[in-house]
Amino acid sequence: MRAGLYIGTSGWSYPGWKDDFFAGVPRKDWLRHYVTQFGAVKVNATFYGRLQPSTFERWEREAPAGVKFAIKGNRYLTHVSRLLFSPDALARKRDIVMTLGDKLAVVIWQMPWSLKLDLPRIEGWLGEGRQVHVYFDNTDGGHAPKDALRLMAMLQPGSP
Repeated sequence: MRAGLYIGTSGWSYPGWKDDFFAGVPRKDWLRHYVTQFGAVKVNATFYGRLQPSTFERWEREAPAGVKFAIKGNRYLTHVSRLLFSPDALARKRDIVMTLGDKLAVVIWQMPWSLKLDLPRIEGWLGEGRQVHVYFDNTDGGHAPKDALRLMAMLQPGSP
């Protein structure tokens, strides 16, 4: 595989995969098996709820060096708090996922379709020097491409 190219799926614990991809593999070993086939995985469970630190510690132990996790940021921060939360709230969630160490490739932040592009709010949330991946949900509003392009233009060095 080419350096810097990571291929995987959105999750690994789908019951529908039990009889083919995970045939003969006990459920508790599904991640171990998954990472023998793929070098990356996107974790959606973090979007819907708070996972225990021990879960991230187990994933870090079970995945060999070189495997990358893309963790989806919690919807409470984006959809409920709408990016208006204390730095402590973000720090608590960040500290938990950081137990993945260098296996954490990125945290993906899904913006709700109803959150209109507000650069000052987004800039305050981004902080200085933080690498962040943002995508706009296009489920209902239809403004995702337009807002994503506007955000990219606004965040370019030298933009007004």
